[in-house]
Amino acid sequence: TGKVVGAERPCLSMKIAWARRQTGPVDEHPTLFALPFTSYIAVTRSLTWAAEKSGNILRTTIYSGASMLKAGENYQESADSRALSMSPGEFRLLEGANPDQGGVRSRTLFLMVVTGLAIRLIVMAFMYPQHLVPWHSVPWHFGFEAGRIARSIAQGEGFSSPLIEKTGPTAWMTPVYPYILAGFFKVFGIYTKAAVLAVLSFNALTSALTCLPIFFFARKSFGTHVAKWAGWTWAFFPYAIYFPLDRIWETWLATLLFALLFMIALKLERTDRISAWVGTGLLWGLAGLTSAVVVSVLPFVQLRISYLRHKQGRRWLVPNIVLGLA
Repeated sequence: TGKVVGAERPCLSMKIAWARRQTGPVDEHPTLFALPFTSYIAVTRSLTWAAEKSGNILRTTIYSGASMLKAGENYQESADSRALSMSPGEFRLLEGANPDQGGVRSRTLFLMVVTGLAIRLIVMAFMYPQHLVPWHSVPWHFGFEAGRIARSIAQGEGFSSPLIEKTGPTAWMTPVYPYILAGFFKVFGIYTKAAVLAVLSFNALTSALTCLPIFFFARKSFGTHVAKWAGWTWAFFPYAIYFPLDRIWETWLATLLFALLFMIALKLERTDRISAWVGTGLLWGLAGLTSAVVVSVLPFVQLRISYLRHKQGRRWLVPNIVLGLA
């Protein structure tokens, strides 16, 4: 006896029919006894679809990698590829560079940022009133401690009083974001509706702009196709939409600065310009004054850069000293 083509499907249909006979007349709502079989069908089809998609992605990745390696045979050997003991094709694959694919238009990046910003502004229209609700006679949700410090700065009392009562000078948090809030308070008024809308718009803008460094460091590491997916994913990422509008805090500005620093770190591996290292050091300082936790990553990032530069035969000690002094 040979194999019966499609034998599995009739067998499954017989099981469902048997289940229906056992449970009585068919109702428009599935019975508990038939539910495992319907769930089995749904899960099976989902897994089949996922397997097909995974196979397509895998074939595309292998084909793209092979194309990069083949195209890399036309490149000349460089100091970087020799330092890493790689062929030119392997080195180009590591860089995520595909000579056959065109660059991304600035229009695409602009659309990515504008779309992300538009979504956040629409959500803001529904969420801004919560920041004006008073708690112990003050709108505490408007910036929390940062908002109270910004109020003190705007009133000429200096960097002080992070809590509801006046407590004097403070080192409660890093200074950049409270001073930004104080600037909004100076222009739009302290704890006003206009100030809330302005601050939340600023948070929405910083969150939307994070698409750009995400795109650029993803393109350098994985290629343009993955970079587009990464940028658009951040534009529509629910947490990146909701939390910058729910919580007036420095996290979203710090996220943008850290993404920029990560993008620049990939460039520092192969640049000897002192000005680039000085600028990076200043940006690290700004990020640290925005959120001190960002600086905890600095030693690990610079150790990686130093290791790669050492393997390439480039100077690594002096540039790191310059970065630290900046």
